[in-house]
Amino acid sequence: MISCVYCNGAHERPADVRRCWADHGGADAPAASPESPAADPRVAGADVPPDTVPSAGSRAVVALRRGPPGLGRHVVVAAGQPAPGEWAAAERIRVDAAALADPAATATRLRTATAGVVIELAGDGEFDPPPAAAAARAPDE
Repeated sequence: MISCVYCNGAHERPADVRRCWADHGGADAPAASPESPAADPRVAGADVPPDTVPSAGSRAVVALRRGPPGLGRHVVVAAGQPAPGEWAAAERIRVDAAALADPAATATRLRTATAGVVIELAGDGEFDPPPAAAAARAPDE
């Protein structure tokens, strides 16, 4: 199914979406209302579903979906943070000073995980803080 911004429904084929576009006068897709950013779950502080978790840096809020277990999607959480709902029963791998002392063992556990795991980053200061500013160079430099 293809989500349709013209009727807020879904269509089976691209031709059906084109027909819906024509039925709505061939107008551009309606823009999000700038006066209601709280309706957008990507906006920090917005009202979001329960399985929506703030990032460890608390800069953004994202809706987390695990997808099929065979994809092996992992999730990263801060130390002590509960796992999102879809990962509640998943194996938890803590990355702390001990894991950094033997990175090969941790990498092997991550590489051999057949279903998604919860990666818990220790908060004891083993990691460098994020950079204060991003590089202004072009990506190909």
